[in-house]
Amino acid sequence: MGEMAIKDNIGGGDQACAVCGSMVHTHFGPDLFLEGSMQIVCRECGHDHAPGLVELLQLGDKAAALSQH
Repeated sequence: MGEMAIKDNIGGGDQACAVCGSMVHTHFGPDLFLEGSMQIVCRECGHDHAPGLVELLQLGDKAAALSQH
C-alpha cells in the first residue's frame, strides 16, 4: 500500500475507500487520500495505516465545530 496524505476534497459525496472498499460519505475540505491520487481513504483504514494524519483531521473537525458555537 502507498503512503497517505491529507488533501483538499473538492468532490465530496459517497466514495469507496481505496484500501478496504467500504463506502465513505465525504465532504468538501481536508480529507485522507492515497498519496499521488484523489482516491479517498476511510478514517478506519487511515487509523490503521496513518494514525497521525487521522488525528490531525480529527483536530480540524473539533476546531471547526468549536468555531460554529
